[in-house]
Amino acid sequence: MKYFLLWILTMIVLPFMVNAALPEWSTFEFIILLADILLGIYAWAIFNLRLEKRIKSKLPNWRGSIMTAFTFLGTLIGGVTLVVGLLTINYNKYVKFKTPSYTSAVPLIKERLVIDEVKLGSTGDDVVVLQTLLYQDTEVYRGPASGYFGEVTRQGALKFQKKHGLDQSGIADLPTRNKLSEIYSYQTREYWLSMIRLMPIIAPITQSTQNVSNNAKWGVSERVEGTEHGWAMRVNNDSTMATAQEIFDALNVYRSKKGVRGLNWDGNLASFALERANFYKANGLDDHAGFKNYIGNDDNRRKLGFRGIGENGSIGYLMTGTHVIEWVFASDAPHDNNQLDSDWSDVGIGVSGTGVDIIFGSTRF
Repeated sequence: MKYFLLWILTMIVLPFMVNAALPEWSTFEFIILLADILLGIYAWAIFNLRLEKRIKSKLPNWRGSIMTAFTFLGTLIGGVTLVVGLLTINYNKYVKFKTPSYTSAVPLIKERLVIDEVKLGSTGDDVVVLQTLLYQDTEVYRGPASGYFGEVTRQGALKFQKKHGLDQSGIADLPTRNKLSEIYSYQTREYWLSMIRLMPIIAPITQSTQNVSNNAKWGVSERVEGTEHGWAMRVNNDSTMATAQEIFDALNVYRSKKGVRGLNWDGNLASFALERANFYKANGLDDHAGFKNYIGNDDNRRKLGFRGIGENGSIGYLMTGTHVIEWVFASDAPHDNNQLDSDWSDVGIGVSGTGVDIIFGSTRF
């Protein structure tokens, strides 16, 4: 009887007490459990041997053998069940111990909106979504959803990271993408992609004119009083006037020198640029009035095929392509920033007399 009680004590009472005293898994508890199981097996074996001997002394015939067999099987099944139960409880506690809980540290993200890491020079839908999300906070980003990760987008990413206490890498890395998803995953990725239609149509940059004037200083670009965008400087004539193709080649060479991707030629932009250059030849510069009037009409923007549109214009002297780009337009910050803006993807150029007009485009309809 005492071995039966020892068996019950080791397989039920003692494990219950240990589990109550040590609710969390520990190596100490596991050692106690193994020792308890071994002691329980010993008690079970002694109990069954003595029980068998007692039964056979009272029932020496086949009935005693059957009763002994049933007793053995019953206690065996009960013992195995108890052992498996104890090991299962301990294993579950171990799994819980080894698996960290993220419920309080990491917010629930319904959907990752910007799927892959994007950085300076990246293109595609992830960039569009990133720009659209950044634009939801205009203190962070006011540029277009061009689908190209340029310097303007990098600055927006830096401002977002600073505002939310993230590492300021200027890259849409995993922590930044998680934070964007945490804030904006109340809508799907497809929804934010569709929101491109509400993004700025014209990129918020300065469109500049350059008036090459005999009244200006030699080789120094200065603001023209009474204009919003006008600049003037005095230079010598070259022997010939550059063609649109030569200016286009010089522009891409200059952008390459500055580490900015080259632009694609677009016929629609080139046609508009030629119209503007013809206007300059006949009337002089207009401080972008004609440009603004034209692109202020949505149908005209759609004819050109771009949401973001910018202009540089000049008139005055015969210039090679390199001199137009690297002397005239590079001589002041608004012109130079415009022609080097990494958000532009396409360009068209018109030349008429000494009039030059460059139309930039980004984000196609």
